[in-house]
Amino acid sequence: SDSNYLASNMMTLPGLSGGNYYLILDVNATAAVMETNRANNFSAIPITIGSPDLAAESMIVATNLSSQEPISPVWSVENVAGVIALPGWGDELFLSPNAVLDSNAIPFVTYDYYGNPSYYHYWNTPLTVGSSYTNLANVTVPGVPAGDYFMLVDADANNFFTELNLANNVVAQPVHISNPDLTPTNFDAPSVVSITQFGQQIEVDWSVLNQGAGTAFAGWNDYLYLSPTNVLDSRAMLIGGTSPGSVIAPGQSYVSF
Repeated sequence: SDSNYLASNMMTLPGLSGGNYYLILDVNATAAVMETNRANNFSAIPITIGSPDLAAESMIVATNLSSQEPISPVWSVENVAGVIALPGWGDELFLSPNAVLDSNAIPFVTYDYYGNPSYYHYWNTPLTVGSSYTNLANVTVPGVPAGDYFMLVDADANNFFTELNLANNVVAQPVHISNPDLTPTNFDAPSVVSITQFGQQIEVDWSVLNQGAGTAFAGWNDYLYLSPTNVLDSRAMLIGGTSPGSVIAPGQSYVSF
């Protein structure tokens, strides 16, 4: 005699571009039951899938920067079509020699307390169609040669959504990168030293000028060597050093003593 059963389940859709599809049901899909007729085990119903379209709208950042400078760029993203975007996507920032996102683009990296790298900046609020958000990140400019570059933001860089239009995910802002040029301007130490005890110390003073067009940001060290020649090579012995620990703008100097 005939009998039937009713099944209701929650299913997770794969990442798909928006469009028209079919849901196809295959009963006894593994053929575990020996049936008289497998041809009638299939049923299909149409389904329309919508997908958000996240468009990068603007990027705000200083146009004149220095290598290794801490910056806080601001950008905005709009959901321009499709359906509501539920959280899970992340935007990514890049520095590039051109205005397109390609293999030449250098990603901005941040690090957590444990030193783990992170590339994405997440937005954790649902974004309805026609709505936008503004985000900010604290990042550091990569160390690159001086020149003209573009700062890029790539919306949904982690491909959380399968969007119909990827051409509007990236916006570029031109920037100019300058670099510092640190050079010693004064270097003073005794010209004759009589060593009278082990571990004897001498007083050495020097000053350094930033003669470049970019600002030098904290993080470098000055090392002092003792050598039989006036060339820094494998014969030079490291005897000390300092870490200036300050920001030196173009034309400024610091003194170490």
